[in-house]
Amino acid sequence: MSYKRIRSLERGVAVLQFLNQMGSATAGAIAEEIGLPRPTVYRILDTLVESGLIYRSPSAHKVYRLTEAVGRLSGNFDKSEPLTAAARSVLGAAPDGLPWPVFLTTLSDEGVVIRETTRGSTVFWTEYGWVGAVAPIWEVAPGRISVAFSPPERQETLLRNSPSWAADDIRTIVAQGYAEERDQDGRLSGLAVPVGEGEALVGALAITWEPSGEPDEDLRERYLPLLSCLRDDILAKLA
Repeated sequence: MSYKRIRSLERGVAVLQFLNQMGSATAGAIAEEIGLPRPTVYRILDTLVESGLIYRSPSAHKVYRLTEAVGRLSGNFDKSEPLTAAARSVLGAAPDGLPWPVFLTTLSDEGVVIRETTRGSTVFWTEYGWVGAVAPIWEVAPGRISVAFSPPERQETLLRNSPSWAADDIRTIVAQGYAEERDQDGRLSGLAVPVGEGEALVGALAITWEPSGEPDEDLRERYLPLLSCLRDDILAKLA
């Protein structure tokens, strides 16, 4: 089913876009730019003023400007969307050599957030969650790798309230270039690599599996090159 476009809404958005571009404008300038009669523009402006999205400047006669309310509309905008889109494209074409789920994560104030994953499309699953799930930074490999390759100032902040072993762990991760996940019995159960580093760090890419007694070195040789290749492909799409 198709619906008719709401012309009045389109016109209101056009006014907001023009004011955002220009910083301020008169009704006449707006009418000329978007090609509408002045009475129509005045009705739109009155509606936007009543909505609290724009105001008529008291110091500049007949000039309209955006209010802070417009900025608050972007409060829940997901700034990681370009990263997520790149990961979605790359992980959607992940090779058959990755039967276990791969996760793209980012750091937030709450912890490590899963932004994209192959979980649900792989042959095997693990308990690590779906998109939107949050895990404590120090309990998962993508959290620790993100701290290790964060800008120095942020790393210092994150380490202030970290476990006693965290600083040594971070040094080890930086030296080897990846982080390991281990189960309660100490068996290797996952790996994570940084997506970027320092100011260019955008997230982490991780893979998890159920341990089967396979030697650690064999697991690293199998999964690290594939994980690093996927990471490089994501960065290439973001370039």
